[in-house]
Amino acid sequence: LFGPPGNDFPAKILAAADRAASAGEPLRVVGDEIGSPTYAGDLADAIVELLGAGSFAGVHHVVNAGAVSRADWARAVVAAARLPVEVSNVPLSTWVRPSAVPPWAVLAPTPLPSGEPLRPWQAAFAEYVPQLLRGRAAGASR
Repeated sequence: LFGPPGNDFPAKILAAADRAASAGEPLRVVGDEIGSPTYAGDLADAIVELLGAGSFAGVHHVVNAGAVSRADWARAVVAAARLPVEVSNVPLSTWVRPSAVPPWAVLAPTPLPSGEPLRPWQAAFAEYVPQLLRGRAAGASR
């Protein structure tokens, strides 16, 4: 999930990109982990739609359309912020995490009662970018 109040993948990528740029190094991001980035606002709207239609039984995969690797998503974040840092792919097997993550975490979306799927993650991210960058600027001024 990404979106307000922040502390999400895009915000963490911006912070990591700043550190990489300061060190004169590329930003190393996992290139073989693929997922379905989902905007929190879109998810909230979809949950309201599901509840309003009485469609809350069972398991639902409510995700924005599309799939992307973490590295390619990081490239989108870096480009949106116009940061001069290269994103370098690293394998998931070399990235130490406190939990095991699957390399393929793309979910087949649950059809919503309206019949409309959630928009592509790229469109949702584009809507979020101004808020992300405002949050970044506010954090830098503190």
